[in-house]
Amino acid sequence: MKSILVVALVAFGISPLTGLAAQQGILNEAQRSQVIAVNATGSTSLMSLESQLSGKANAAGAKSYRMISTSGSSSLYGTATVYN
Repeated sequence: MKSILVVALVAFGISPLTGLAAQQGILNEAQRSQVIAVNATGSTSLMSLESQLSGKANAAGAKSYRMISTSGSSSLYGTATVYN
């Protein structure tokens, strides 16, 4: 049940995080020239997980990223697609 809530929150973009260099977003096909995936683990909240993924996206030189999966209960794991 918790994973359904987490997926719903991510799907609807509910996040108070702003001002990050790499922003979650949708790019058109022409802008998706280079796509990689980043993973993060060990977070105890969705906000913390998103922060970890954002940091890794920034380190990879991302223009934007999209969280594509999360799982876990007390320790979260997540994956994001990074668009350069």
